[in-house]
Amino acid sequence: KSITAEVLEESGISHCHTAIVCIGKDIESNILATMSLVELGIPRVIAKATSTNHGKVLERIGAQAVFPEVEMGTRLAHSLVSTGTLDFLELCEDFSIANIALAPSFADQSVAQLNLRKRYHLNIIVVIRNERAISDIGPDLKLMEGDILVVGGSNAAIKKFEQANEL
Repeated sequence: KSITAEVLEESGISHCHTAIVCIGKDIESNILATMSLVELGIPRVIAKATSTNHGKVLERIGAQAVFPEVEMGTRLAHSLVSTGTLDFLELCEDFSIANIALAPSFADQSVAQLNLRKRYHLNIIVVIRNERAISDIGPDLKLMEGDILVVGGSNAAIKKFEQANEL
């Protein structure tokens, strides 16, 4: 056993269901820590990768590789292209969640009048108004200028609503 594995085992980490390795600059330490966690039998090990090849190594030893810089770049690019989109999170290949600032042209309509589900195939998850979340979203809820809609749907559906909702 390496010292790293012994230290990890003594910490009780082997009782965890998920472990995340965030070491980014020292690739060797990242790989050794990840390998030790996998060898301890932790069911899910997620590790930060700094390159495609680094990610391949992590996946070969049994971890899920993540590329935070790439993912943040994608989110930033999406929000720069769409003026009303404040944040965008792709959950899988064709389903995302987006925080979209409601355009004045859609303000003063109820959820039923806006009818996002039928017109755009989107579901409103929550409405953020004055930095407070409104999660009890009924058809009579009046949407107001400045509201942020947190919506979920296909990437194409989100794009269609973004285009209609240009600020």
